[in-house]
Amino acid sequence: MALHSVGFLFVFLPLTLLAFVCVKRLHVSGALVVLTAASVLFYALQDVNALPVLLGSLVWNYSWSFFLDQNSTTEHPLTTKLLLAVSITGNILLLAFFKYIPTLSLLLPQETLPPSAETLVLPFAISFFTFTQISYLIEVANGDITQPTILHYCTYVLFFPKLIAGPIARASAMLPQLSPENLRVRIGDGFIQGLSFLVIGLFKKVVIADHLALVVTPIFASALRSVPTFYRAWFGTTAYGLQLYFDFSGYTDMAIGIALFFGIALPMNFNSPYTSVTIAEFWRRWHITLGSFFRNYVYIPLGGNRCGFFRKLINLLIVMFLVGIWHGSGVTFAIWGALHGLCMCIHTAWVALKKKLGGTDATGGSVGRLFGRALTFFTITVLWVFFRAENLSAAMRMLRAMFSMPLRAPSAGEFLPAAAVLIVPLIIVWFLPTTQRWLGYTGNETPEPAIVQPTGAIAPQVTDTASAGRFAGLRSLGRGLMIGGLGVCAAAFLSQGVAFIYGNF
Repeated sequence: MALHSVGFLFVFLPLTLLAFVCVKRLHVSGALVVLTAASVLFYALQDVNALPVLLGSLVWNYSWSFFLDQNSTTEHPLTTKLLLAVSITGNILLLAFFKYIPTLSLLLPQETLPPSAETLVLPFAISFFTFTQISYLIEVANGDITQPTILHYCTYVLFFPKLIAGPIARASAMLPQLSPENLRVRIGDGFIQGLSFLVIGLFKKVVIADHLALVVTPIFASALRSVPTFYRAWFGTTAYGLQLYFDFSGYTDMAIGIALFFGIALPMNFNSPYTSVTIAEFWRRWHITLGSFFRNYVYIPLGGNRCGFFRKLINLLIVMFLVGIWHGSGVTFAIWGALHGLCMCIHTAWVALKKKLGGTDATGGSVGRLFGRALTFFTITVLWVFFRAENLSAAMRMLRAMFSMPLRAPSAGEFLPAAAVLIVPLIIVWFLPTTQRWLGYTGNETPEPAIVQPTGAIAPQVTDTASAGRFAGLRSLGRGLMIGGLGVCAAAFLSQGVAFIYGNF
């Protein structure tokens, strides 16, 4: 049962919301019991065989957080570091066992592997609930939060809107929202905004992403057997980059909207990433919570940019390689992450060279920004080949087609269908505001100082009071009609929806 399924939208979600409201009126803490029980049921409906893994992970991390909470970093720094290292190692080993043992079984002798290694099935969303709990352990160890009750902890980790594919919410930002004071807030306060998020996210997923998948799947499947044509390869790769964005950002919008029904604000995860001028800016705008996780818990502990220029380049390569293998155990994911790391290093070196020559790290006006956007989009699109291809051979066939000179110009039968499929998604990602900006949503976390908000970043909108009052009604009506139209379109394709891509990670 996925967020875009008929059963979830018209049975599970309404019943959970009804139970939450009714129980909250009787006992505030009882509302958390409803959310936790609903989240466990939601996960069981996704992958009941993996439920013991999820529950075992909860017990492991909550138990270790008790010891971490008793040993502050100031009074017992060495003990805290040791406890934190052991607890995080347990999480990494769990993730590695399920995620990488099946791949290793193809490379290593059978006697060196555990029984049935080849038949291991990756527990649903293991990467997301594991990273959520690692961030929790680190915050407890750093003294940013104290150990919550087991009920609050389970609600935080299992909260079903974010369980499948994030966003990766920090405990220090989400746990205060589970306090009795916050739960007493009227549930209707965020309902309209939440419904708008849900409808827009649903439209992104079932109308845009799933229809792009109809184009992408056969093209990449053909690369398993032969080299596609130049135009077909570029069409499929560009369509995949758009499919992935609308699939994942659609899920994030739906998760934010559903969370608002329960009075909980989740962090933002996308900020117009395909308008980025540099590869570094792309990673500040794409999957923001994952980027923040690796920045805070990997890049900075490795030394960040504090240990010299070449050490910074090495740190960037390490982090992006880890980002790649986090997404999957195949060699294509490792290559994808390493190439992004290489591009980050090239950008860093270019900025350093310009500064050394007396320039700045600015992009050189509107022409420079336009060139930077085109180059960044081109680079990201090419690298998506490794992310999507079934294996390295298929990826190389796609790239061979994309970088071979076409023997002829595209025919009308090739150009017009491709333009019809891509034009609307490209207009949306290049020229329209994000859902969060359009609906005036700022999330629940303040951007960290080192994560620079680029031009066009989401911010509270400041308008003239008189003009706002004059046109507020018309704007609300227009927005309502538009969202209603998107909802009708999305409802027409609900039964044809496919699984969220990031649920596999």
